[in-house]
Amino acid sequence: GGGVYGESWRQSVSGQKHARAIEDIVSAVDWLADNNFSNRQQIAAYGEGFAGSLLMEAAIHAPQNFNALALKNIEANYLSMLESENPYWMKEFNLKSDVASTEWFLAVSPYHRLSMKNYPAVLILDDSNEPEVSNYKTLAKWQNLQLSQRPVLLLNKEMAAEITEEKNFNLITQEAVKQFLSNELRATDTEPEQTAAQ
Repeated sequence: GGGVYGESWRQSVSGQKHARAIEDIVSAVDWLADNNFSNRQQIAAYGEGFAGSLLMEAAIHAPQNFNALALKNIEANYLSMLESENPYWMKEFNLKSDVASTEWFLAVSPYHRLSMKNYPAVLILDDSNEPEVSNYKTLAKWQNLQLSQRPVLLLNKEMAAEITEEKNFNLITQEAVKQFLSNELRATDTEPEQTAAQ
């Protein structure tokens, strides 16, 4: 969805064509697995900001495609973007303050689309100075709907201050992501093969 390949590339997934970005992520993982570059039990992903929100959407759509996700500074409740009437998001998604926009945004909002599934392991990172209440709500809902034994965790500055003397939260999160993904990928190597019914 970025403008790296030009404005037409960015526009191809803007507004109500948003689902194409999710399809691209899922298709990329499928391609890696189908062409034996990796397998789905060894695929982990990291995303910040809206890229992290898109990864959350992809994991909801195709949870079997990921082993673990690290998501930093995400917004899982898209309705908050609509409620804030942030000009950037209103333009990006071609939103209006009307019923149709609200219904469409509700239908794509990751927070509202969470349902009972076997999700990958998840680490949500929040580097804001005031812990985001929305992240706690996302954490609680995701944990309650997680059918697998995989963890759904949250790390913010307040929590980090309780467990380490390191003050640089960027260093803390880098180490946390490294350890989290390493642990989850290693754990998968030792797990028995899951049955298709799961």
